[in-house]
Amino acid sequence: MSATKVSTTLSTPATGASESKLTTGDEPQFVVPYATALSSFQETKSNTDNIVTEAGFAGYYENVHERQKKLIVLLIIKAFQKLRCDVARTKPGQKLRPIKSVVNVQKQLEFCYESLIDAGLIRKEGDQYIRTDTPIPPGNEKEALQAILNDYPTYTSLNKLVAHAGNSLAEIYAGRTDGVRSIFGSPEGREYLEDIYGAAHPSKAFHKLMEDFMARFTKNIDVQSGAQLKILELGAGTGGTTKWLAPLLAKSGVPVEYTFTDLAGGFTAQAARKFQEYPFMTFRTQDIEKPPPAELIGTQHIVIAVNAVHATPDMVKSLRNTRQFLRPDGFAVVMEVQERLCWADFVFGLFEGWWLFKDGRTHATADEMVWKDSFKAAGFGHVDWTGGNLRDSGLQRVFLATASDSP
Repeated sequence: MSATKVSTTLSTPATGASESKLTTGDEPQFVVPYATALSSFQETKSNTDNIVTEAGFAGYYENVHERQKKLIVLLIIKAFQKLRCDVARTKPGQKLRPIKSVVNVQKQLEFCYESLIDAGLIRKEGDQYIRTDTPIPPGNEKEALQAILNDYPTYTSLNKLVAHAGNSLAEIYAGRTDGVRSIFGSPEGREYLEDIYGAAHPSKAFHKLMEDFMARFTKNIDVQSGAQLKILELGAGTGGTTKWLAPLLAKSGVPVEYTFTDLAGGFTAQAARKFQEYPFMTFRTQDIEKPPPAELIGTQHIVIAVNAVHATPDMVKSLRNTRQFLRPDGFAVVMEVQERLCWADFVFGLFEGWWLFKDGRTHATADEMVWKDSFKAAGFGHVDWTGGNLRDSGLQRVFLATASDSP
């Protein structure tokens, strides 16, 4: 899962990792049973609310997200205070001292002002921010963090990541560090991020959906001797999705070739070490914004991308590149955030990639109908997505998009 660009590596095999195994054309070829893929996904889709609830994610938006908004407000107040903008000491009706930031986090700073407006603490008049008479929330950011950790321990990594980003906010605005160095450059930041990308809430519930679909699909296919189910993951990042799928595929009994790719060579090299127990995996660098190399065009049965496409300037272009990896009988499994979450704008907003969109979107996230239209514009055939009646079930969705209307 890619939150941002951290490298400009081109499409070459990762240093220290094996190149993708290429077929000669003489091997037996597995053909995806179209009906099986669609029916397996439909079964997962109909079970969305149950899977989300069993993963412990139901009630997140109503309970945890509201507490995170309050924590973020206190972190913003503290960061502004470090930059000589003391919201607490500014009297009602007075202008706030302007905060200046380096260009690449200007939009994240705007989000922080919006958060203070939403909390009723300030209002905007022209290009000025004016203090209101709403009292500052009681306590401080350290107390708020400890309280939410105590009350919602399953979200520990996520909330610690929020606090970690907030504690660096003033230095990032001043240009003394940046979001990538602050988070990826620190052991604790990497640990929190890797956890929320994979095993922690809120990713856990939606990886469970993907896992459920892949388990159903692989259980109901028959790959003939000598053939392989070919899967390629784009924007695989720290391996948060791979850590769910690799063990499942290893136990499935299905002969698999799994190609792990990311823009950053450091991630692919790290993944080659991390997943060395799986002999069916190969590792290479690939930019989702670029077409696949000639040897990979039309070779894959499944392409997986988790929260990678939104972090590109043009969703349709990136999805078109994704489709080029697929065989005519193949399909893409894409998981993407659907709703604007306070912590995502606060943390990922520090990464330039969060604001790269230049395709008509007003935000990095988009709803399911925008995604459907984008898949169709990119040339995909049938498009479906996980459902559910719970609001929490729609915070992220897993999409299934076939390369053709029918194979």
